[in-house]
Amino acid sequence: MTTHHLADVTIVADAGMISDANKQAIEQAGLSFILNVQIGDVPYVVKQWRREHCDAGIPDGHIFTQPWPSAPPAPGGIR
Repeated sequence: MTTHHLADVTIVADAGMISDANKQAIEQAGLSFILNVQIGDVPYVVKQWRREHCDAGIPDGHIFTQPWPSAPPAPGGIR
């Protein structure tokens, strides 16, 4: 980042390439990551969007973000 004067870096990888320890190290370094993973449940932010837009289809290019580890926000708060 210093050499190329980058303000931010996002790591993009297949889930098999990144362990939980590596994800934690990436976060501790202040970097973002995008992983290709299969999830067993719909993330909270998608469920919330569906509740708020029950008659709409998810538009192309719509981006959902959720902090890691994924969990719903605390009651009355935003994560």
